[in-house]
Amino acid sequence: MKLIHRIWKYFLYVLKSGNAHNVHSPFLYSFYTYLVGAEKENEFQVIKRLRKKLGADKTIIRVTDLGAGESAMQRRVCDIYRKSALPEKYGRALFRICCHFQPARILELGTSLGVSSLYMAAACPSAKITTVEGSSETAAYASAFLRGANLGVVEVISSSFEDYLSVLPSGAPFDLIFVDGNHTQEATLRYYEILKAYSHLDTVFIFDDIHWSREMSSAWGQIRGKREVTVSLDIYRFGLIWRRLEQHGREEFCLRY
Repeated sequence: MKLIHRIWKYFLYVLKSGNAHNVHSPFLYSFYTYLVGAEKENEFQVIKRLRKKLGADKTIIRVTDLGAGESAMQRRVCDIYRKSALPEKYGRALFRICCHFQPARILELGTSLGVSSLYMAAACPSAKITTVEGSSETAAYASAFLRGANLGVVEVISSSFEDYLSVLPSGAPFDLIFVDGNHTQEATLRYYEILKAYSHLDTVFIFDDIHWSREMSSAWGQIRGKREVTVSLDIYRFGLIWRRLEQHGREEFCLRY
């Protein structure tokens, strides 16, 4: 059923998505034209080599699925990569988002092997990046992999999202928050409500797999419909929102990527 839902949602996305000519907000126009701009020569060559390394790594690690009653299984890194890694297309999108906004503090919920973190670290090498992974051996592998990549400093925390968020100290807010894990409606909505307190009005929230299931599509619809959300952008896999006070009225966009 999830596959049918994703196919249907993609069909609708293709039908209704527009391009830069459909964007009237100067803020979003500037960002979108950069997002879909031509790739620079060798812009992603280092990351491509690192991804290839993951795809060939037959190291076996114990993966714990906290969403399945803490069940665990032995899996090869290459198999995890093929099934779970962020596709290159959306890795490039994440890179461009970070390049454009240059966030100083980034939070990611859902590290897996660290592929998404690679793109963010490459785009913002001086940023403070914190990424949270519920499976301890996966977190340890990702931490070592990211240190070896030497693209920036990424702090990998081994914790359930709930435990991490329950002790998250107040302080400087995050400039970019990437939510990529526990793809249920209830959890996604809960994370957003908690993380609002650790963001500012120009923080960009990115939700991954917004059309992965009916639950996720519903969660995305509810989040972009929140009173405080002034700008939302659907590029099929990613959903982005902002709460910019200077935005006049609510603007919702579905754009081709």
